[in-house]
Amino acid sequence: MTKYSRIGIVILCAAIVSLCGCDVILRILQKEIGQETELLGDTAVAHNPQIEYLQKMLQSLGYAPGIIDGQIGFRTRSAIKKFQEDYGLEDHGYVDRKTWDRLIQEYETIGLTLERLTPKQIQAALKAAGFSPGSMDGKMGVHTIEALKKFQKSQGLQADGKVGIRTWRVLKEFLP
Repeated sequence: MTKYSRIGIVILCAAIVSLCGCDVILRILQKEIGQETELLGDTAVAHNPQIEYLQKMLQSLGYAPGIIDGQIGFRTRSAIKKFQEDYGLEDHGYVDRKTWDRLIQEYETIGLTLERLTPKQIQAALKAAGFSPGSMDGKMGVHTIEALKKFQKSQGLQADGKVGIRTWRVLKEFLP
């Protein structure tokens, strides 16, 4: 390669960067980061509403993204990676198109259901499963929480008395 062809390549690269900007080069070099930027916007800002939405979805699906603050930190990256592992996606920790689509799908089918779940429904499912929640009063009282913990323990789940995604996946089978 001659001196002039090397100079030509450098000039060509400089022209591409100046005309297209760093985002284009970044997308070419880092496909995952590029897709994430297209889907979520700038991930380096102090607060990004799209990242906050991502964190809320992850949290409602039983993953731990840390504080819901609209910033991608270590815990959010870990939650993304764990989600990808659980759903057989490429587990690089970045939100690519496949990850985003699957996250939306799971959130709309499971996450929103959990958010709308009432204590009365939980009590009915517990009763149908053979765990007495006490009176069917529509409140998450002491008896309901104790019945829920017993149910969780019987299913090999973490017995914390909270209906998260793992508990819901099993408990919903008992809804009348």
